[in-house]
Amino acid sequence: QEGINWRNVKNSGIDFAMIRTGYGKDQGQEDPYFSFNVVQAKSNGLKVGAYHYSYADSVSRAIAEANYCLSIIRPYGSFEYPIAFDFEESSRKKAELKEENTAMVIAFCKTIKNAGYKPMLYSNANMLNYYIDTQQIINSGIDIWVAHYGVSKPNFNLNYTMWQYTSSGSVPGINGRVDLNYSYFNY
Repeated sequence: QEGINWRNVKNSGIDFAMIRTGYGKDQGQEDPYFSFNVVQAKSNGLKVGAYHYSYADSVSRAIAEANYCLSIIRPYGSFEYPIAFDFEESSRKKAELKEENTAMVIAFCKTIKNAGYKPMLYSNANMLNYYIDTQQIINSGIDIWVAHYGVSKPNFNLNYTMWQYTSSGSVPGINGRVDLNYSYFNY
């Protein structure tokens, strides 16, 4: 979202923000508001993490996306919150892709970790439950950020450190609907 008044966001009681870097692996796919949002969120005292939307369809493409994500975040120094692989493309929701999906997540996150950042997987509960070996992801030291709206708790029984509970929230300083999250871990 553009035109965010990050001082109003902070003053409303928001502690952290997960800001989109962009998507895919090709130059020119950076979120046009990433730089403004990171700088302003940090300068107004919010803890900041980021996420990169994936179109990957192979391990090599997931690594290329991780490297593109790194090229976007490096100029902004350290991040208090993780750098998340946003993996939710409906074309990847096939049982026969579960092993490859899992390998892609691990490859992206390993690339992020090797660059000195805390990696995380973001996805919806359905994807995490059926199309990724999420226990293997957790065993690899990758935190889980689960999205599941309109419920009192996510339909996901493994460990997760963040929950995106709505996509239609309201926050002072942000025009329009906004995703809202709980963090259960003090990054």
